[in-house]
This record gives sequence, C-alpha cells and structure tokens, in this order.
Amino acid sequence: MKVAVLYLDECSLEETYPKDFEGRDESPMRQPIASALKELGHIVTFVNMDLDAFNKLRKMDVDVAFNLCDDGFHSQAWMEPHVAAMLDVLKIPYTGSGHDALTMCLDKAYTKKILYYHGLPTPEFYVAENEDDLDNDLNYPVIVKPSREDGSIGIKYDSVAKNKKSLHKLVARVIKTYNQPALVEEYVDGREFNVALLGNGKPKSLPISEIKFVRMVKNQQIVSYKAKWVENSNQYKGTIPECPAKINNELSDNLKEIAMEAYHLMGVKGYGRVDFRVNADGPWILEVNPNPDIGTDTGVARSAKVGGLTYEKLIESIIEYALEDVRWT
Repeated sequence: MKVAVLYLDECSLEETYPKDFEGRDESPMRQPIASALKELGHIVTFVNMDLDAFNKLRKMDVDVAFNLCDDGFHSQAWMEPHVAAMLDVLKIPYTGSGHDALTMCLDKAYTKKILYYHGLPTPEFYVAENEDDLDNDLNYPVIVKPSREDGSIGIKYDSVAKNKKSLHKLVARVIKTYNQPALVEEYVDGREFNVALLGNGKPKSLPISEIKFVRMVKNQQIVSYKAKWVENSNQYKGTIPECPAKINNELSDNLKEIAMEAYHLMGVKGYGRVDFRVNADGPWILEVNPNPDIGTDTGVARSAKVGGLTYEKLIESIIEYALEDVRWT
C-alpha cells in the first residue's frame, strides 16, 4: 500500500511554549514507523502538514495516512483535530481517532464530565477561568494543569497545591502561561497505571503498565513534562515503567473493563491509552488518550511487545484498524 506519514514541523514548538520544548525538538516516532512500514512492504511518503498540505494530499495517490500530528497546526494542541477533519474532507483513510474524539479528549474537563455522567471514577475537579477563581469544595492537595493540552505540557514537579495560597499561584501560572483555563482536581496519592488498547468497536487491551516513582517525594510523584520528555532530568529518571504491572487479577480485570468503557464513551479508534491512579478507594481515571505516542520506546509499544506483538505487527494492526473504520462511501 501507499502510506503517507503525516507530521508537523516541531521547530515551532519552541516559539509556542519555550519552557515546554526540551526533548520534543524532533519526533521520535517518524523514522521508526516509516522503517516498520517499509519492512512490511509498504511504499512510504512523508508529508509535512503545513498550510499547503490540503493541496499536496489532494494531488497524491494515497491508500492510507499515518497521522502523527499530535501537536496540531501552529503547534496548538486545540488544532490537532483539524488534521483529522482535513483527511475526512479529502476522504483519505487515516490511523487513530477522528476529529470528534480528538476534540473531546483534548478538553480534559469535558472528558471528565462525560466520565462522571456515565458513572466512571475520576477525581473531583473544577475549572478555574481566572486566577481568583478559587472557591471550591475540593479536598487538598489538588493538582493544577492546563485544561486543553496533552503530552504533560504545563505539568511540573510543583503542580500540586497543598493550600489556597499555593493554588492561587498555580492557577495564575497556568492561565498566564498557556492562555487557557486551569483544570484543578483532587490529587490521588497512589499507584499509577496505563492501559493501552487496540481496535475500534470492540478493542482489545494490552498488558497493563505501571509507572514506578523512585526517590520522588510525596506530592511530586506525578508524570510531569520533564518526567515524560527530558531524559537527563531527575524526574525522568524517577519515573520507571514496569510492564507487565505486578497486580492481582481482580485489579487487572477492573482496570481493563473501565478502560474499555472509557475508550468507547470517548469515541477513541485504532489505538489509545487510559491513565489511572489507584488508591484504597479504587481506580481513578486521570486521562483518556487518543493517538498516544507509539515510538519504539513508549508505553503502547512496550505493552504490545509484552503482549506478543512485534513493533512491525503493532504498526500493521493500526493500519488495518484505519482501513476498517472508513466512515464514508
């Protein structure tokens, strides 16, 4: 097949969020995915999704697009769904979720409202529209993060507030730095798990992964931006993935069941990941992630490998799910 690998030039990230750029100056997914596709016998063409992308794609003979545009046009996360919408207009099948799921999941508060309405467990929260919006009934500590970002942008080692004074400071930082409301939610002190899923209508779950927090003080045991992207940081070195997670069958089955329901509710397609915290009160959904990172050294690829899928087979499966989910005739 002829596969167009779609990407966005990451150099503009430095201008958008200069403090949340380190480690993301080049996509770690593009080359490994292209290599896997070529190994599978596909013909690969790279397409930079700049402002000429519509005309470029319209003129191309493409069977399917592998969508790696997780940062959005102009490096604005809220414009990530626009890439999928463009592909719908062009009637080009593409990997991962559609613009509807991408739009909903990027809005963390909206996602939590849907989960809450359907009875799925997620920490109590509110949305602060301005820095003085501090009236709430949440129990401290609380974690504060941008309401419409992904990739842990805006989440730092000190993003957990223990009192109203520190909450005010963190809310003001998010609103001023990221030009969007702040999501404030009760901090769950517990173990962190990721459940990766593959498929469309009836997805299958991969082996569960746990993030082990090593030598990190209480209330800083979070997957911050540095923990996710900056390899020479103490936060990165202090968050160690373990797959398969060492948990009993009851907890494993419970996490998978909840993850599948959340995946379905949010309309995720192809592949995705649901993040949890677990304490004595049970599992709590932190986020639902459509189109998560699928580089060779990421959580989804790691879970797939433990589950018996080679990297090439993982990539081929994602292509197959894309062709299965064509929504036009």
